[in-house]
Amino acid sequence: MLQTQFGGDAEFVRRLCETFVSTTAETLNELRGAAAAEDRSRLRSLAHAIKGGAYSVNAQRVATLAARIESGSTSMPASQLNQAVEALNLAFDEVIKHISAELG
Repeated sequence: MLQTQFGGDAEFVRRLCETFVSTTAETLNELRGAAAAEDRSRLRSLAHAIKGGAYSVNAQRVATLAARIESGSTSMPASQLNQAVEALNLAFDEVIKHISAELG
């Protein structure tokens, strides 16, 4: 639980999670666009940003998938990158559900 990690500061955790969700949603939209355009440099940069944000809220699955996209951005076939982006999007949706349940 994030509140334990941050000394029980519920308001800080709420702001952190809200920022993560809004920022990551925007970045995921950009990531999908970069994947569609096969802009691998941009894809790597956006995946890196998502990975960092995910680690800040202990969203390990999101971080792992973003790291996979980041490291594979130059070598993965486009079809695999698109699948990885979709998996990342689904994992992010799960995190949103979890955060909503925890923060009420």
